[in-house]
Amino acid sequence: MTKLKAIATGVVQLGGDLLVDCYRMPNEEFRISITGVSVMLGHKKDWFLTLPSTNAAKLKALQEGGFKYTPETVFIERQGREQPTNTQTISIEDLTTLITLEAFSGIHRLEALSGNKRAMALQAAFTVEGLDALFRDTFGMPQKLQNQRQSSFRRAYEQFLEVFAENQVELNKLRLLSDDLYFTQGKQD
Repeated sequence: MTKLKAIATGVVQLGGDLLVDCYRMPNEEFRISITGVSVMLGHKKDWFLTLPSTNAAKLKALQEGGFKYTPETVFIERQGREQPTNTQTISIEDLTTLITLEAFSGIHRLEALSGNKRAMALQAAFTVEGLDALFRDTFGMPQKLQNQRQSSFRRAYEQFLEVFAENQVELNKLRLLSDDLYFTQGKQD
């Protein structure tokens, strides 16, 4: 586990009283407190930290679903304190994977994932982009340009398709070619 220094800290208000601590890293990456993630998903504060020891089967299923489980310690220098504060965090991508798998499965085995895999990948890509926009607002950063959003969305969509597809043949069938993104008269699936 690496230890990184946050250049800015913030609190993302997801709605009402649902708040999560977030951190902006020097490489412009956003990270989220794992305690906040645990609570946000309806678990106890220490759920994420105890996952490897208390529910190895669930962790394995999450990892098979693309969850990297690579928490990183972020330290924050605060005025009035001699020592920096440390917190463990995950990336937006890992948060999205966790949300997606928890929402669509609630399972202990990836094979039990059912449903429209394109829809799951689209939902995950929208989640990545939505979280990115919330974090940018929180830190007073400009929003991505349209071409940046499209490129980022496409990467996230492809990443999740690769996770959900059972093999290369299915992956090729699930992929949307750019011509397929728009309905053309006379062409139907």
